[in-house]
Amino acid sequence: MSDPSDQLPALRASDAEREQTAELLRGAASEGRLDVEELEDRLGSVYTVRTRTELERLIADVDPQRLGLSRAIVTPGQRGGLTVRQGPGGDRWVISIMGGAEVRVPHGVEVQVTNFALMGGNGVELGDEVTPAGGPVIRIRMVSVMGGTGLKRGRKLSKQERKEKERREAQQLQEEQQSRELEP
Repeated sequence: MSDPSDQLPALRASDAEREQTAELLRGAASEGRLDVEELEDRLGSVYTVRTRTELERLIADVDPQRLGLSRAIVTPGQRGGLTVRQGPGGDRWVISIMGGAEVRVPHGVEVQVTNFALMGGNGVELGDEVTPAGGPVIRIRMVSVMGGTGLKRGRKLSKQERKEKERREAQQLQEEQQSRELEP
């Protein structure tokens, strides 16, 4: 006879896990893996199921990791920013309402951007980098209402690196001013 204490209940899902599952389902719909009705049904279930196992069942047939594909990992950065750590595929939505966000994308990845701002603004500073043909693509969809999103390429500089960069820029500006003063 088994001891009842040997059978622990399934681990309950957290709010963060529910949001991750909902985001994965929205991504699956944008990639054509789910139609609108399936998306609505599954999103409704995301907020009613109780356990992690039930959440996993909702994404079992659309999760790119289960298919051996990788996807971009978006992580919280400092001061509410986001960092996309890997390049491969899919849409990433950034919604800013009465606030702002900063998104960082890696080098070597093609970035396609669409944005909408109402009583705010979005800024895109990706530079002139040419990405390899056939390489990974990230589609960033920015929506801002009374706020804004900044999109930049490369990692965010540490406080010390920012100070050093500012020092070099100030020194360069000072040298340029001195050379202008010396010109006849």
